[in-house]
Amino acid sequence: MKIVNENIKVLASFKTDGTIIPLRFKREDDKTIQIDKIVKTHDEMLAGNYRIVFTCMQNEKDLYEIKYETDTQKWYLFKL
Repeated sequence: MKIVNENIKVLASFKTDGTIIPLRFKREDDKTIQIDKIVKTHDEMLAGNYRIVFTCMQNEKDLYEIKYETDTQKWYLFKL
């Protein structure tokens, strides 16, 4: 996977227990990626910033790692 670390816009769903489910995201070049499956989710603390990390799959083969920073409420496409 290639590290890109770019800001993205995300459409997400929130369950009543507070769980976040990203549905699709838009890159800086306006390309929209539909998320077909969440493969893995974990939390990380990086430089004092709490992030939720989602490993997502599209078309049964393309993997993306997106991160949600809870303090700033920003989304990042970290790896593709």
